[in-house]
Amino acid sequence: MLFRSSQIAASEVVAAKCTASATNTITASDVRINFSVVSFDTHGVVTTGASWVFTAPVSGIYSINGMLQASGATYSSGQRVTIYAWVAGVQQELAGIWRAQTAYSTSIESTFAGTFRMNAGEGLYITAASNHGSGTLTTDRKSTCLNSSHVSESR
Repeated sequence: MLFRSSQIAASEVVAAKCTASATNTITASDVRINFSVVSFDTHGVVTTGASWVFTAPVSGIYSINGMLQASGATYSSGQRVTIYAWVAGVQQELAGIWRAQTAYSTSIESTFAGTFRMNAGEGLYITAASNHGSGTLTTDRKSTCLNSSHVSESR
């Protein structure tokens, strides 16, 4: 990591924007999404690859938002894709969900968002899982993205 918490001013912006350049295969188990292309990373806080993570350089409140687009599976009514945020290896709130209203077999899109209190050095990552009946769901390149930023200092 490139940051040192003692060198980051309270008013300084900590932000990153990432997209997926390759597919991520989503199964019934939580699969960590690899946002492999970093558009910008103000403090070197993003680690790409299979263990993708955004690491908080200072303690505070962090906000995320993004979109997951995927295709390749057939859904029956009521089946779904769930998107969770994890902080320090602990599953947080449900960040997004897509649910089939009828039988469905084309691509899906789901936005996700969340706000989390993080301590300096803690990591945040996103997982997705699907309870689809058939086919492999893969994320579409460059349509799956994540924006993250430091909102305020912890008090």
